[in-house]
Formats: sequence, structure tokens, C-alpha cells
Amino acid sequence: MSLTQLNVRTHAATSIPLSISAAGFIQGSIIVDPSEHVWMSWGRNLVAYDPSDGLMGSWVLPAASSASVVHTAPQLDGNSVAMSQTSDGEVWVVAHGVQAAFGFNTANRKWDRMVNLSLSPYQSTRLAAIGTDVLALNGLGAGGESMLGSVTISTGQFETIAPSVVNFVVVGSGAVVYEDGAHGIDKIDLASRHVSHLRATIALAQASVLSVDPAGNAWVAVVTPKSVGLARIDTATGSADVHPFPPIPIPSGSREACPAQRCQQPSVLDPSIQSIVFDKARDVWVITAVPGTNADPNLVFRIAATPVYELTAAY
Repeated sequence: MSLTQLNVRTHAATSIPLSISAAGFIQGSIIVDPSEHVWMSWGRNLVAYDPSDGLMGSWVLPAASSASVVHTAPQLDGNSVAMSQTSDGEVWVVAHGVQAAFGFNTANRKWDRMVNLSLSPYQSTRLAAIGTDVLALNGLGAGGESMLGSVTISTGQFETIAPSVVNFVVVGSGAVVYEDGAHGIDKIDLASRHVSHLRATIALAQASVLSVDPAGNAWVAVVTPKSVGLARIDTATGSADVHPFPPIPIPSGSREACPAQRCQQPSVLDPSIQSIVFDKARDVWVITAVPGTNADPNLVFRIAATPVYELTAAY
């Protein structure tokens, strides 16, 4: 695999090849700590990379047998699906089917903590730290239903926050914005458990990613019959504005696949947004699954599909 480092000022990209086995890989998670060390959960391993000297370390995840395992997909069980870092520097990883979160001490480079969970992580699980002592995550309940829960690390107490949650993001330290089972966007106050329905009409992309900017706005990928892009949702009022990706003009003389008014299915390529991040200049950066530029001539409403998009001064 390789890491790509992008200079947000010059837009110059540097690829860094890393020798890591793909055995057990489901999906990769990546975080950068305050010391600018890169941490990745990959298959059954936690990997650390120091860009300053090129040194890399790798540690095998604790055995799945150390916790309860729910076999929804046995071939995937034990492989990492999500990662986060608490404010004390501990890196936490959850694995498919394993009802526990494992903590890695980044100072002494050892697995040193484990907390049990009352849900099962799966491929769509997200993990988020709230301060030093709480982890929030979505997963599958005992009946296979999707849910959002939290666990207090110091006591091991697990609480169900909301049912039918397929994706979420923490806003500040007191609220969570999430996508519900009907693909609406809701917000729940963690103290009162009051739920506010923010949006019900946004056409969310499949496997949509939620992210929150420093101003507290939620961002999500959207797909309509004529465009693909991002929606910014004001988490206080629920108002939203959509920022479509740049279109590609249809070449002169080319034939459309069908007239716009008769097209019932989206005629754009969904680049499958993987991550939405924000810089100090208030720019939004979008990472997609597209390996290079792509413009399918058979599409009517086409987008400039690239690995990275930049939306400037967006919040």
C-alpha cells in the first residue's frame, strides 16, 4: 500500500510506499496524532508511521478470543473496522464481530486496555472518542438491528444512545449528529437524549460519510439525478446548502443517453467519498475512491471525478 501526503498550499502530492500485508483487510482507518505520527488500523494490525524519519512499527491486534464474538460474517471476524484516539493519546480499535474496544498506549507502544461492548462492530462501524473517558460507536444489536451506543472506559458502563443509526459524528462534547435508518439526518443531545430531526429530504450518497467542521456544521455526501457533491447542514437550525462537484461540459455534437426530463436514474458517477476534512483556512477537502481523473462519455450529467476535491472558504 502507499500513503499520499498532499500539501494543501501547493497541491503537491508525495506518495510513500509502505510494505504492509493485505491479509484480513476490510477497510483502513487513519488518524494523525498531535506529534504528526500517522496511525493506521489495517487488517489485524495497528501500524504507526513517522514521516520525519520514515520509521514504521506494526502491532498485531489482541486475539478476538479475549472478548465475546458474534459470528455475523466469520471470514471477517477479528479484522479492524474503525479506530479513534482519546485526548490522553490512547489509540482505540474495534474489530468486526468482536464485542470489545482495544486500547493501545502510544507512549510505551503496548496494548494495555480493553472495554467490553454491548453491540457488534461491523463494516459500517464508526468509532469516536469524547474526551478521555468515553467512546461512541455504531454497530449491530443482539437482534441484528443497527444502533448507536457509548461506553465509559473507566467503568465499562455501556449505554444505548439511539436505535437505527448507520453513521454518526460527534459535535463538540455534548451532541451527536447521525444518519438514521430512513436516511434522515438527526441530532441527539447526549445529556437529555432529546432528538432533533435536522433533515429528511437530502439525497444521501450510498455509504455516505458524515463529518463536522470547527464551526459545528455537519457535512455529508449527496447524489441527485444531475449532480454529486456535499451538503452542509447547520446543526443548530437544520438548514442546508448543497455544493455540487464541478461538471464536465458535454462535447459539441455528442448524443445524450436520454433527455434530462426523462432520466429517472442518476446520470452521474458517484465517486464514493471516503473522507471529508477541514483545514485552518476554512477549506473543505474531500477524498474519494477514484484512483484518477475519469469522465465517462456515456454519462449525460458528468462530474470531474478525481481522487481529491477542494472547496475553498466553505464555513
